[in-house]
Amino acid sequence: MPCNFDQAWSATVQLFAENGWPIATLERDSGIIVSDWVDIGTEGDYTDCGSAPLAIVLGREAKFNVFIRDAGSGPSLTVNASFHELRSFNERTIYSECTSLEVLEAKLHGEILDRAK
Repeated sequence: MPCNFDQAWSATVQLFAENGWPIATLERDSGIIVSDWVDIGTEGDYTDCGSAPLAIVLGREAKFNVFIRDAGSGPSLTVNASFHELRSFNERTIYSECTSLEVLEAKLHGEILDRAK
C-alpha cells in the first residue's frame, strides 16, 4: 500500500532529526523542508567538485530541499541538493560549488519512502 502525505512528511522530519541535520525551512502547507548546510565528509561519489591540484580539501557540505505534494494516489516526493567544497590554499579558504551526481538525492528519496510505509 502506498504511503500518504502525512507519512512522507513525518518520515522526512524523522530522517533529518536522526541525522542531526538542522532544518532551515519547515512549511507543511507548502510541503517544503530545507536543511541548513550539513557536513557530508569528503568520501563518497555524490558530487563533482572539479580539481584543485594546489588546494587542500577541508570538507564538503550539502543543503537538502525536499518537496512533498499530495498527488491523489500518494505523495509526490522530490529531493534536490546543493553541494560545495571548502578548500584552503595559501592561507585562504574558499567555498567551491560542486555539481551533484544525483546519487545522494536518490538515496534520500528511497530512504524517505521506505520509512513512510
